[in-house]
Amino acid sequence: MIPNSVRRKSKVGAWGGVVLGFLTLALAFTVRGSLSLAMPAWQTEFGWSRSFISGIAAAALLVIAVVAPFAGSFVDRRGSRPLLVFGLAAIGSGVVLGASAQAGSTSWLLPIGFAAIGALGFGTIAQHVVAAAITQRIEHNRGLAVGIGTAGSTAGQLLLMPALAFLMQRGEWRLAFLLLAASCFILIPVAWRVLAADGKTSTRHRPGHWCTNKISTIVVYAVEIFTSLIDPGCRTNITPPAVITSVK
Repeated sequence: MIPNSVRRKSKVGAWGGVVLGFLTLALAFTVRGSLSLAMPAWQTEFGWSRSFISGIAAAALLVIAVVAPFAGSFVDRRGSRPLLVFGLAAIGSGVVLGASAQAGSTSWLLPIGFAAIGALGFGTIAQHVVAAAITQRIEHNRGLAVGIGTAGSTAGQLLLMPALAFLMQRGEWRLAFLLLAASCFILIPVAWRVLAADGKTSTRHRPGHWCTNKISTIVVYAVEIFTSLIDPGCRTNITPPAVITSVK
């Protein structure tokens, strides 16, 4: 019998992953949305046109689209912890690289930081990755947990975007980027700690476990039938409807 303290700790750890998913999505989508807020400042400082800045955003979307399927497959095979840690590090590094860009010889750092390095993080910290990570850790109320975790992509922006817009309007877009990067780096050890017992270790995700379950069910049912034939008065533990459903 599992002690109540262990169960309580397990639930807290699982829902800690939900909170972590909310925060990581909030940061990732806020950084993605910051491009539109920073566009006037970049036009003035770097002399870029709107079409060029829009091209940076389009390149980032292309990278996200390519990375997303591989990220989902990685979660199934290796778990969410290394993926979310990598995503936070990539976004933080890309934002720092963009903030260090200066008009002239180092202006190329901004598109590389946002549309290449940062976009790798955007592709790994996505709604489908967070949803998969949550479902691997939560046994009950999965719909509620996934809803709360993925709400970070929208509700999180409502909390962060006003502060970001305030700094952008004051011309402090570099300070805003550095604060976002610092938040990403702070979350890295948190993600490593919270996701220590990753959901990938669950037996329901192990290869061959589906087959093992079916064989075990059939064997148990055969034993029950054999026992009932020997002793007609014996009550079996498995009812036919349950067994039929399990075998299917």
